[in-house]
Amino acid sequence: MDSVVRRAAERLLVAFVLLTAHVEIARAQEPADDPIERWIARLGSDSPAERSAAQRKLLQAGNEAYDPLLAASRADDVEIRLAARSLLDHLRISWVRPNDPPEVAAILEPYGDRPLADRAVDLQRLARLPDALGWPALARIVRFEPSDVLARRAAIRLLEVLPERPRVPDEPDEPEANPHLIATERELRVSPRPAARWVIAWLDWRRDPVAGLPEFEEVVRREFESLPSDKGSEAERRRNALALMRRVAEMRIASQEIFGPASLDDLAAPLTALVDDDEPSVKEHLDWLAHLGRHADIVAWSRLTDDGAPPRPEILFRIAEAQWQLGADSAAEGTISTAIEACSKGFEEGETIAHALHAFGYSRSACRLIESLHQRAVPGTDEHWRTGIDLVQWHREGLRYAAAYALLSSMIERAESRSDGWIAI
Repeated sequence: MDSVVRRAAERLLVAFVLLTAHVEIARAQEPADDPIERWIARLGSDSPAERSAAQRKLLQAGNEAYDPLLAASRADDVEIRLAARSLLDHLRISWVRPNDPPEVAAILEPYGDRPLADRAVDLQRLARLPDALGWPALARIVRFEPSDVLARRAAIRLLEVLPERPRVPDEPDEPEANPHLIATERELRVSPRPAARWVIAWLDWRRDPVAGLPEFEEVVRREFESLPSDKGSEAERRRNALALMRRVAEMRIASQEIFGPASLDDLAAPLTALVDDDEPSVKEHLDWLAHLGRHADIVAWSRLTDDGAPPRPEILFRIAEAQWQLGADSAAEGTISTAIEACSKGFEEGETIAHALHAFGYSRSACRLIESLHQRAVPGTDEHWRTGIDLVQWHREGLRYAAAYALLSSMIERAESRSDGWIAI
Protein backbone atom coordinates (compact mmCIF):
# COMPACT_ATOMS: atom_id res chain seq x y z
CA MET A 1 0.00 0.00 0.00
CA ASP A 2 2.83 2.37 0.91
CA SER A 3 4.49 1.66 -2.46
CA VAL A 4 1.27 2.52 -4.32
CA VAL A 5 0.97 5.80 -2.44
CA ARG A 6 4.64 6.54 -3.05
CA ARG A 7 4.32 5.92 -6.81
CA ALA A 8 1.22 8.11 -6.98
CA ALA A 9 3.05 10.88 -5.13
CA GLU A 10 5.98 10.58 -7.54
CA ARG A 11 3.65 10.88 -10.54
CA LEU A 12 2.03 13.95 -9.04
CA LEU A 13 5.44 15.50 -8.43
CA VAL A 14 6.55 14.84 -12.04
CA ALA A 15 3.28 16.27 -13.35
CA PHE A 16 3.74 19.35 -11.18
CA VAL A 17 7.31 19.88 -12.43
CA LEU A 18 6.24 19.50 -16.07
CA LEU A 19 3.30 21.84 -15.58
CA THR A 20 5.55 24.42 -13.93
CA ALA A 21 8.03 24.15 -16.81
CA HIS A 22 5.28 24.63 -19.42
CA VAL A 23 4.00 27.69 -17.56
CA GLU A 24 7.49 29.20 -17.46
CA ILE A 25 7.98 28.53 -21.19
CA ALA A 26 4.61 30.08 -21.98
CA ARG A 27 5.49 33.13 -19.91
CA ALA A 28 8.81 33.46 -21.72
CA GLN A 29 7.01 33.30 -25.09
CA GLU A 30 4.38 35.90 -24.24
CA PRO A 31 4.97 39.20 -26.07
CA ALA A 32 6.21 42.11 -24.02
CA ASP A 33 3.56 44.53 -22.85
CA ASP A 34 3.70 47.04 -25.72
CA PRO A 35 2.12 50.35 -24.70
CA ILE A 36 1.39 51.28 -28.33
CA GLU A 37 -0.54 48.06 -28.92
CA ARG A 38 -2.37 48.69 -25.65
CA TRP A 39 -3.34 52.21 -26.74
CA ILE A 40 -4.49 50.89 -30.12
CA ALA A 41 -6.70 48.33 -28.37
CA ARG A 42 -8.24 51.16 -26.35
CA LEU A 43 -9.31 52.91 -29.57
CA GLY A 44 -12.23 50.46 -29.50
CA SER A 45 -13.08 51.13 -25.85
CA ASP A 46 -16.64 51.98 -24.78
CA SER A 47 -15.20 54.82 -22.68
CA PRO A 48 -14.83 58.13 -24.57
CA ALA A 49 -12.18 59.20 -22.06
CA GLU A 50 -10.11 56.07 -22.73
CA ARG A 51 -10.43 56.50 -26.49
CA SER A 52 -9.39 60.16 -26.27
CA ALA A 53 -6.41 59.36 -24.04
CA ALA A 54 -5.30 56.57 -26.39
CA GLN A 55 -5.52 58.87 -29.42
CA ARG A 56 -3.45 61.51 -27.63
CA LYS A 57 -0.77 59.00 -26.64
CA LEU A 58 -0.55 57.58 -30.16
CA LEU A 59 -0.20 61.02 -31.73
CA GLN A 60 2.57 61.82 -29.25
CA ALA A 61 4.39 58.60 -30.19
CA GLY A 62 4.91 59.84 -33.77
CA ASN A 63 7.07 57.57 -35.95
CA GLU A 64 6.97 54.76 -33.38
CA ALA A 65 3.20 54.45 -33.73
CA TYR A 66 3.11 54.50 -37.54
CA ASP A 67 3.67 50.81 -38.35
CA PRO A 68 1.25 49.51 -35.65
CA LEU A 69 -1.39 52.03 -36.73
CA LEU A 70 -0.92 51.01 -40.36
CA ALA A 71 -1.56 47.39 -39.37
CA ALA A 72 -4.55 48.48 -37.22
CA SER A 73 -6.02 50.36 -40.19
CA ARG A 74 -6.87 46.91 -41.60
CA ALA A 75 -8.22 45.48 -38.31
CA ASP A 76 -11.50 43.55 -38.11
CA ASP A 77 -12.81 45.88 -35.39
CA VAL A 78 -14.52 48.74 -37.23
CA GLU A 79 -13.96 51.27 -34.42
CA ILE A 80 -10.24 50.52 -34.25
CA ARG A 81 -9.89 50.45 -38.04
CA LEU A 82 -11.53 53.87 -38.55
CA ALA A 83 -9.73 55.46 -35.61
CA ALA A 84 -6.35 54.15 -36.85
CA ARG A 85 -6.94 55.56 -40.34
CA SER A 86 -7.88 58.94 -38.90
CA LEU A 87 -4.78 58.99 -36.68
CA LEU A 88 -2.52 58.11 -39.62
CA ASP A 89 -3.78 61.23 -41.38
CA HIS A 90 -2.83 63.39 -38.39
CA LEU A 91 0.35 61.68 -37.20
CA ARG A 92 3.33 64.02 -37.25
CA ILE A 93 6.32 62.20 -38.74
CA SER A 94 9.86 63.24 -37.81
CA TRP A 95 11.61 63.04 -41.17
CA VAL A 96 15.09 64.10 -40.08
CA ARG A 97 17.32 61.85 -37.96
CA PRO A 98 20.28 63.09 -35.86
CA ASN A 99 22.82 61.17 -37.98
CA ASP A 100 21.50 62.35 -41.37
CA PRO A 101 24.14 63.91 -43.65
CA PRO A 102 23.61 67.67 -44.21
CA GLU A 103 22.57 67.08 -47.85
CA VAL A 104 19.83 64.69 -46.73
CA ALA A 105 18.67 66.86 -43.83
CA ALA A 106 18.34 69.86 -46.17
CA ILE A 107 15.90 67.90 -48.35
CA LEU A 108 13.94 66.26 -45.52
CA GLU A 109 13.63 69.26 -43.17
CA PRO A 110 10.69 70.81 -45.08
CA TYR A 111 9.51 67.51 -46.61
CA GLY A 112 6.41 66.94 -44.48
CA ASP A 113 4.99 70.40 -45.20
CA ARG A 114 5.55 70.37 -48.96
CA PRO A 115 2.79 69.60 -51.50
CA LEU A 116 2.67 66.21 -53.18
CA ALA A 117 4.29 67.36 -56.43
CA ASP A 118 7.27 68.88 -54.59
CA ARG A 119 7.72 65.77 -52.46
CA ALA A 120 7.84 63.73 -55.68
CA VAL A 121 10.74 65.93 -56.84
CA ASP A 122 12.46 65.34 -53.49
CA LEU A 123 12.50 61.61 -54.23
CA GLN A 124 14.54 62.28 -57.35
CA ARG A 125 16.89 64.59 -55.45
CA LEU A 126 17.53 61.93 -52.80
CA ALA A 127 18.08 59.24 -55.44
CA ARG A 128 20.68 61.41 -57.19
CA LEU A 129 22.77 62.10 -54.07
CA PRO A 130 26.30 60.66 -54.42
CA ASP A 131 27.76 57.76 -52.44
CA ALA A 132 24.36 56.26 -51.57
CA LEU A 133 23.66 59.07 -49.08
CA GLY A 134 19.97 59.20 -50.01
CA TRP A 135 19.15 55.49 -49.71
CA PRO A 136 18.14 55.43 -46.00
CA ALA A 137 16.04 58.56 -46.50
CA LEU A 138 14.23 56.98 -49.44
CA ALA A 139 13.59 53.93 -47.26
CA ARG A 140 12.16 56.23 -44.58
CA ILE A 141 9.78 57.66 -47.16
CA VAL A 142 8.75 54.17 -48.29
CA ARG A 143 7.93 53.39 -44.67
CA PHE A 144 6.30 56.60 -43.40
CA GLU A 145 5.03 58.59 -46.42
CA PRO A 146 1.26 59.21 -45.96
CA SER A 147 0.69 58.97 -49.72
CA ASP A 148 0.79 55.34 -50.80
CA VAL A 149 1.50 56.54 -54.35
CA LEU A 150 4.67 58.35 -53.25
CA ALA A 151 5.73 55.51 -50.96
CA ARG A 152 5.58 53.11 -53.91
CA ARG A 153 7.40 55.57 -56.13
CA ALA A 154 10.17 55.88 -53.53
CA ALA A 155 10.51 52.08 -53.52
CA ILE A 156 10.87 52.09 -57.31
CA ARG A 157 13.54 54.82 -57.06
CA LEU A 158 15.39 52.65 -54.53
CA LEU A 159 15.27 49.63 -56.81
CA GLU A 160 16.68 51.79 -59.61
CA VAL A 161 19.72 52.95 -57.63
CA LEU A 162 20.58 49.96 -55.40
CA PRO A 163 23.51 47.79 -56.62
CA GLU A 164 22.33 45.08 -59.00
CA ARG A 165 24.77 42.19 -58.75
CA PRO A 166 23.77 39.20 -56.58
CA ARG A 167 26.20 37.11 -54.58
CA VAL A 168 27.13 33.92 -56.45
CA PRO A 169 27.30 30.66 -54.48
CA ASP A 170 31.11 30.24 -54.48
CA GLU A 171 31.73 33.75 -53.15
CA PRO A 172 32.36 34.14 -49.40
CA ASP A 173 29.22 35.14 -47.51
CA GLU A 174 30.66 38.35 -46.11
CA PRO A 175 28.57 40.73 -44.01
CA GLU A 176 27.24 43.78 -45.82
CA ALA A 177 29.81 46.59 -45.55
CA ASN A 178 27.78 49.52 -46.95
CA PRO A 179 26.34 51.38 -43.93
CA HIS A 180 23.70 53.08 -46.09
CA LEU A 181 22.46 49.72 -47.37
CA ILE A 182 22.38 48.38 -43.80
CA ALA A 183 20.33 51.40 -42.68
CA THR A 184 17.99 50.98 -45.66
CA GLU A 185 17.29 47.35 -44.80
CA ARG A 186 16.85 48.09 -41.08
CA GLU A 187 14.25 50.75 -41.91
CA LEU A 188 12.19 48.56 -44.22
CA ARG A 189 12.48 45.12 -42.65
CA VAL A 190 9.87 46.04 -39.99
CA SER A 191 7.44 47.84 -42.30
CA PRO A 192 4.14 46.13 -43.22
CA ARG A 193 3.81 48.11 -46.46
CA PRO A 194 3.80 46.22 -49.78
CA ALA A 195 6.32 48.71 -51.24
CA ALA A 196 8.73 47.87 -48.41
CA ARG A 197 8.37 44.19 -49.26
CA TRP A 198 9.52 44.91 -52.83
CA VAL A 199 12.84 46.29 -51.62
CA ILE A 200 13.31 43.68 -48.89
CA ALA A 201 12.65 40.85 -51.36
CA TRP A 202 15.22 42.39 -53.70
CA LEU A 203 17.78 42.64 -50.87
CA ASP A 204 17.11 38.99 -50.01
CA TRP A 205 17.79 38.07 -53.66
CA ARG A 206 21.05 39.99 -53.64
CA ARG A 207 22.15 38.08 -50.54
CA ASP A 208 20.80 34.66 -51.59
CA PRO A 209 19.70 34.49 -55.25
CA VAL A 210 18.45 30.90 -55.03
CA ALA A 211 15.90 31.72 -52.32
CA GLY A 212 15.50 35.41 -53.08
CA LEU A 213 14.51 35.31 -56.76
CA PRO A 214 11.32 33.24 -56.18
CA GLU A 215 10.48 35.51 -53.24
CA PHE A 216 10.79 38.66 -55.36
CA GLU A 217 8.84 37.11 -58.24
CA GLU A 218 6.02 36.18 -55.85
CA VAL A 219 5.87 39.75 -54.49
CA VAL A 220 5.69 41.11 -58.05
CA ARG A 221 3.08 38.53 -59.08
CA ARG A 222 0.80 39.62 -56.22
CA GLU A 223 1.19 43.26 -57.22
CA PHE A 224 0.41 42.46 -60.86
CA GLU A 225 -2.65 40.37 -60.02
CA SER A 226 -4.04 43.11 -57.76
CA LEU A 227 -4.18 45.61 -60.64
CA PRO A 228 -7.57 46.51 -62.12
CA SER A 229 -8.27 44.97 -65.51
CA ASP A 230 -9.01 48.39 -67.03
CA LYS A 231 -5.76 49.56 -68.61
CA GLY A 232 -6.73 53.21 -68.25
CA SER A 233 -7.16 53.18 -64.46
CA GLU A 234 -4.47 53.52 -61.79
CA ALA A 235 -1.79 54.48 -64.31
CA GLU A 236 0.81 55.05 -61.59
CA ARG A 237 0.37 51.54 -60.18
CA ARG A 238 0.62 50.06 -63.67
CA ARG A 239 3.89 51.92 -64.27
CA ASN A 240 5.21 50.60 -60.95
CA ALA A 241 4.17 47.05 -61.86
CA LEU A 242 5.93 47.42 -65.22
CA ALA A 243 9.12 48.58 -63.46
CA LEU A 244 8.88 45.61 -61.07
CA MET A 245 8.24 43.11 -63.88
CA ARG A 246 11.25 44.47 -65.75
CA ARG A 247 13.29 44.11 -62.57
CA VAL A 248 12.32 40.42 -62.50
CA ALA A 249 13.68 40.06 -66.05
CA GLU A 250 16.90 41.88 -65.16
CA MET A 251 17.35 39.75 -62.03
CA ARG A 252 16.93 36.55 -64.04
CA ILE A 253 19.56 37.73 -66.49
CA ALA A 254 21.89 38.79 -63.66
CA SER A 255 21.45 35.34 -62.06
CA GLN A 256 22.36 33.35 -65.19
CA GLU A 257 25.66 32.28 -63.64
CA ILE A 258 23.59 30.45 -61.03
CA PHE A 259 20.45 29.33 -62.88
CA GLY A 260 21.70 29.09 -66.47
CA PRO A 261 20.29 30.96 -69.52
CA ALA A 262 17.37 33.18 -68.56
CA SER A 263 13.97 32.66 -70.14
CA LEU A 264 11.52 35.55 -70.23
CA ASP A 265 8.77 33.67 -72.08
CA ASP A 266 6.41 33.71 -69.10
CA LEU A 267 6.93 37.47 -68.71
CA ALA A 268 6.05 38.36 -72.31
CA ALA A 269 2.27 38.51 -71.80
CA PRO A 270 2.29 40.50 -68.52
CA LEU A 271 4.91 42.91 -69.85
CA THR A 272 2.86 43.48 -73.00
CA ALA A 273 -0.27 44.04 -70.89
CA LEU A 274 1.53 46.66 -68.79
CA VAL A 275 3.04 48.67 -71.65
CA ASP A 276 0.76 51.48 -72.81
CA ASP A 277 -0.32 51.40 -76.46
CA ASP A 278 1.02 54.85 -77.36
CA GLU A 279 4.09 54.95 -79.59
CA PRO A 280 6.54 56.52 -77.05
CA SER A 281 5.74 53.81 -74.48
CA VAL A 282 6.15 51.00 -77.01
CA LYS A 283 9.45 52.44 -78.30
CA GLU A 284 10.75 52.77 -74.74
CA HIS A 285 9.86 49.14 -74.03
CA LEU A 286 11.54 47.84 -77.19
CA ASP A 287 14.61 49.97 -76.44
CA TRP A 288 14.77 48.35 -72.98
CA LEU A 289 14.61 44.86 -74.53
CA ALA A 290 17.28 45.80 -77.08
CA HIS A 291 19.52 47.15 -74.30
CA LEU A 292 19.28 43.74 -72.61
CA GLY A 293 20.11 42.04 -75.93
CA ARG A 294 16.71 40.29 -75.93
CA HIS A 295 16.16 40.46 -79.69
CA ALA A 296 14.05 37.30 -79.76
CA ASP A 297 11.75 38.87 -77.17
CA ILE A 298 11.30 41.92 -79.42
CA VAL A 299 10.21 39.67 -82.28
CA ALA A 300 7.93 37.72 -79.91
CA TRP A 301 6.41 41.02 -78.74
CA SER A 302 5.68 41.97 -82.36
CA ARG A 303 3.73 38.74 -82.80
CA LEU A 304 1.75 39.31 -79.60
CA THR A 305 0.71 42.79 -80.72
CA ASP A 306 0.08 42.13 -84.42
CA ASP A 307 -3.52 43.38 -84.38
CA GLY A 308 -3.78 44.66 -87.95
CA ALA A 309 -3.41 48.32 -86.90
CA PRO A 310 -1.70 50.77 -89.29
CA PRO A 311 2.08 50.25 -89.23
CA ARG A 312 4.10 52.56 -86.99
CA PRO A 313 7.46 53.03 -88.74
CA GLU A 314 9.62 53.83 -85.70
CA ILE A 315 8.45 50.59 -84.07
CA LEU A 316 8.95 48.61 -87.28
CA PHE A 317 12.54 49.86 -87.55
CA ARG A 318 13.23 48.42 -84.09
CA ILE A 319 11.66 45.08 -85.01
CA ALA A 320 13.69 44.93 -88.23
CA GLU A 321 16.88 45.56 -86.26
CA ALA A 322 16.04 42.66 -83.93
CA GLN A 323 15.36 40.40 -86.93
CA TRP A 324 18.76 41.28 -88.39
CA GLN A 325 20.41 40.53 -85.05
CA LEU A 326 18.78 37.09 -85.09
CA GLY A 327 19.95 36.40 -88.65
CA ALA A 328 16.43 36.59 -90.11
CA ASP A 329 17.58 38.82 -92.99
CA SER A 330 14.64 38.10 -95.29
CA ALA A 331 12.09 38.99 -92.60
CA ALA A 332 14.11 42.09 -91.70
CA GLU A 333 14.14 43.28 -95.32
CA GLY A 334 10.36 42.95 -95.50
CA THR A 335 9.90 44.82 -92.20
CA ILE A 336 12.30 47.62 -93.15
CA SER A 337 10.59 48.08 -96.53
CA THR A 338 7.21 48.41 -94.79
CA ALA A 339 8.71 50.86 -92.29
CA ILE A 340 10.26 53.08 -94.97
CA GLU A 341 7.06 52.99 -97.03
CA ALA A 342 5.02 53.98 -93.94
CA CYS A 343 7.42 56.79 -93.08
CA SER A 344 5.28 59.48 -94.67
CA LYS A 345 6.55 62.38 -92.56
CA GLY A 346 8.42 65.31 -94.08
CA PHE A 347 12.01 65.03 -95.23
CA GLU A 348 13.53 66.70 -92.17
CA GLU A 349 11.36 64.64 -89.83
CA GLY A 350 12.64 61.53 -91.60
CA GLU A 351 16.20 62.71 -90.97
CA THR A 352 15.34 63.25 -87.31
CA ILE A 353 14.01 59.69 -87.02
CA ALA A 354 17.14 58.32 -88.71
CA HIS A 355 19.42 60.21 -86.31
CA ALA A 356 17.37 59.02 -83.32
CA LEU A 357 17.64 55.41 -84.52
CA HIS A 358 21.38 55.84 -84.95
CA ALA A 359 21.74 57.34 -81.46
CA PHE A 360 19.91 54.35 -79.92
CA GLY A 361 22.19 51.88 -81.70
CA TYR A 362 19.82 50.83 -84.50
CA SER A 363 22.53 51.52 -87.07
CA ARG A 364 21.30 49.35 -89.95
CA SER A 365 17.78 50.77 -89.77
CA ALA A 366 19.21 54.29 -89.57
CA CYS A 367 21.39 53.68 -92.65
CA ARG A 368 18.53 52.22 -94.66
CA LEU A 369 16.24 55.16 -93.82
CA ILE A 370 18.85 57.84 -94.54
CA GLU A 371 19.76 56.01 -97.77
CA SER A 372 16.13 56.13 -98.90
CA LEU A 373 16.00 59.85 -98.10
CA HIS A 374 19.25 60.42 -100.01
CA GLN A 375 17.78 58.70 -103.05
CA ARG A 376 14.63 60.83 -102.81
CA ALA A 377 16.55 64.10 -102.54
CA VAL A 378 17.26 66.17 -105.65
CA PRO A 379 20.98 65.96 -106.48
CA GLY A 380 22.87 69.13 -105.56
CA THR A 381 20.39 70.25 -102.91
CA ASP A 382 21.23 70.70 -99.24
CA GLU A 383 19.10 67.63 -98.45
CA HIS A 384 21.15 65.53 -100.86
CA TRP A 385 24.48 66.72 -99.40
CA ARG A 386 23.34 66.29 -95.78
CA THR A 387 22.01 62.77 -96.17
CA GLY A 388 25.02 61.78 -98.27
CA ILE A 389 27.50 62.96 -95.63
CA ASP A 390 25.52 61.16 -92.89
CA LEU A 391 25.47 57.98 -94.94
CA VAL A 392 29.24 58.10 -95.61
CA GLN A 393 29.93 58.55 -91.91
CA TRP A 394 27.58 55.75 -90.83
CA HIS A 395 29.01 53.38 -93.46
CA ARG A 396 32.47 54.07 -92.01
CA GLU A 397 31.25 53.41 -88.46
CA GLY A 398 29.78 50.10 -89.64
CA LEU A 399 33.10 49.17 -91.32
CA ARG A 400 31.43 49.25 -94.74
CA TYR A 401 34.41 51.03 -96.25
CA ALA A 402 33.72 50.15 -99.89
CA ALA A 403 30.21 51.62 -99.70
CA ALA A 404 31.51 54.71 -97.90
CA TYR A 405 34.30 55.22 -100.48
CA ALA A 406 31.98 54.79 -103.46
CA LEU A 407 29.43 57.27 -102.10
CA LEU A 408 32.09 59.80 -101.09
CA SER A 409 33.74 59.58 -104.53
CA SER A 410 30.37 60.19 -106.17
CA MET A 411 29.72 63.22 -103.96
CA ILE A 412 33.16 64.70 -104.66
CA GLU A 413 32.69 64.21 -108.40
CA ARG A 414 29.29 65.88 -108.23
CA ALA A 415 30.69 68.77 -106.18
CA GLU A 416 33.54 69.38 -108.62
CA SER A 417 31.10 69.53 -111.53
CA ARG A 418 29.27 72.52 -110.00
CA SER A 419 30.61 75.99 -109.37
CA ASP A 420 28.86 76.15 -105.99
CA GLY A 421 29.29 72.48 -105.16
CA TRP A 422 31.98 72.81 -102.51
CA ILE A 423 30.20 75.76 -100.90
CA ALA A 424 27.06 73.65 -100.58
CA ILE A 425 28.83 70.59 -99.28
